[in-house]
Amino acid sequence: MCGLPDAAAINMSVAEVQPLSGTFPSDADGDDLALLLLASPVRFSATLRPVCLPPNERSVYTGRNAMVVGFGGNDTSALVASAGGNGTVTGFTERCRPRALLQPVVASRECASVSQGPSPGCVGSPGLQQVVCPSDAGSLIQVRGARGEVQLIGVMSNTNNCTEGETGPAQFTLTAPNMRGLLRRMAGSCFCAAP
Repeated sequence: MCGLPDAAAINMSVAEVQPLSGTFPSDADGDDLALLLLASPVRFSATLRPVCLPPNERSVYTGRNAMVVGFGGNDTSALVASAGGNGTVTGFTERCRPRALLQPVVASRECASVSQGPSPGCVGSPGLQQVVCPSDAGSLIQVRGARGEVQLIGVMSNTNNCTEGETGPAQFTLTAPNMRGLLRRMAGSCFCAAP
């Protein structure tokens, strides 16, 4: 566990883990993703809201600001010095520091240098230091819709690197082109679809 639990945190039991292999392209590490079937219903409130799927499989987000929620840090910089400054090393890693980054979704032509796989998307500013790190892999990429709903537009790739000197946008796998497979896997489930 990273640090102390948040007072607003809600614990939920998972009844079933459904791997998403075959839903996302194989080179997008779809075998690393899963749907979680919860053991009890979720009660939404002002502080706990659903994240919606894109309205259709052709949804485009170029030019929009997206929120990347991840843990930052490079796998090579696992340990950090303690705040006391006495040179001792703590057990906390860079990955124990959750963060949310607001990044622009860039056009496919600006994404060409980092694109891999059949449904890539990119966030970040071409030519500037990349801020998405290896331990951000699997992070959700979200945008706010026209009615205020939050839409899941993708999942961060494991190909990004934030070491000094790495510039350009970071790659993620788009949700929209994979909607048919997701909806097939979620048949009969309760989920939020963007208007």
